[in-house]
Amino acid sequence: AHGVRAAQHGVHAAQHRTPRLKTKRPQQKSGVPSAMHVELGRVLAEGGEGKIHELPARPGYVAKVYHQAPSAEKAAKLSALVEARTPALLKVAAWPVELLRAEPGGAPIGVVLPRIDEPKDIHLLYGPRSRLSAFPLAGWPFLIRAAANLARAFAVVHAHGHVLGDVNDRVALVTDRALVRLIDCD
Repeated sequence: AHGVRAAQHGVHAAQHRTPRLKTKRPQQKSGVPSAMHVELGRVLAEGGEGKIHELPARPGYVAKVYHQAPSAEKAAKLSALVEARTPALLKVAAWPVELLRAEPGGAPIGVVLPRIDEPKDIHLLYGPRSRLSAFPLAGWPFLIRAAANLARAFAVVHAHGHVLGDVNDRVALVTDRALVRLIDCD
């Protein structure tokens, strides 16, 4: 299924069953950006904007490939987000680290993000029934820690001069230790 989507973006899989994309890595010390092939793995999730693919050769990362090519304005925003990444942002958010391109120098068709494996949707903490199912040991201390960690994550984003424009009940993931990671930061 993702081969069809990739073909719409002009990505050619050659002799591979999964598409290969180019990423623009951050500037090397020489000042020259390097490009590399990225092979997409299975689809982990799908949302309104795109599909999240595993990256078999890079287990700590995933690729978000957009359903539709980003506008020039969105492409500029994605590039700025990649350039603005810091260790502090990467600690609290699935912040874009690289742009995905169908061909070197082409328009972005997606981004590479840090992979978040263990966490569950934070909205599962909201109601007693879903909380008991997803977080059976979560009492008031856990809820307070998760809420404080969510506030800290937003504070880090704000301290870097950024604003999350689409805050909803699926804006963050939380672990069984009440650690929070913001998602959909692109």
